[in-house]
Amino acid sequence: VYSKNQVKAKDVTVHYVDQKGKQIHDPQTISGFIDDSYDASSDKYKLAINGYSLDESKLPENIKGIFSDKEQSVTFVYKKIDDPVTAKKGTVITQYIDETGTPLFPEEAQSGRLGEKYTTTAKSIDGYELNQSKLPKNADGLFTEKPITVTYVYAKQQKPVITDKSTPTPAGKEALSTYSNTLLPKTGENNSTVLTLLGLVILLLAGVFIYRRKKKQ
Repeated sequence: VYSKNQVKAKDVTVHYVDQKGKQIHDPQTISGFIDDSYDASSDKYKLAINGYSLDESKLPENIKGIFSDKEQSVTFVYKKIDDPVTAKKGTVITQYIDETGTPLFPEEAQSGRLGEKYTTTAKSIDGYELNQSKLPKNADGLFTEKPITVTYVYAKQQKPVITDKSTPTPAGKEALSTYSNTLLPKTGENNSTVLTLLGLVILLLAGVFIYRRKKKQ
């Protein structure tokens, strides 16, 4: 059986850099023999690097190839992942005012990374109703470098007209009341009747007294 003599090839060096070309991880080497194939597309070489993500749009064209007597380099480019704490953020201020511009509720602020979506909602405020004709067009949107103000306008609720809720007197009760008033004298009439009766009693007693006196004589 014939076996060709294998000649050791130059190493293939795998580099890891950021978008500015700065090294972010120690390089790896792939060794082999001339005319043998190499493959750097596996997870062994496509590393997960803390704080970075592999830029899939910039994968090296020679990620797979053939060993030779010349040194070769395979370079993976990574994008830095923004730290939520240090990433640039935008601010949205939500206001709740009446039609004169007077605040009805404390402002609410929210922040988020640039380009992320924000949402706002109206509130229920006692004595007021949301003015549907003045709803903010930017109630929802994306955070930008420039602060965004979202304003909800409220109109004062109209007080309802109070109608006469007095209970009507049923016909039977009204008739009974009229009959009672007829039988029972009013306060002034009652006093006059008492005086009249008292006067008659006095006259009667006086007549009896005079009659007995004349009889004795």
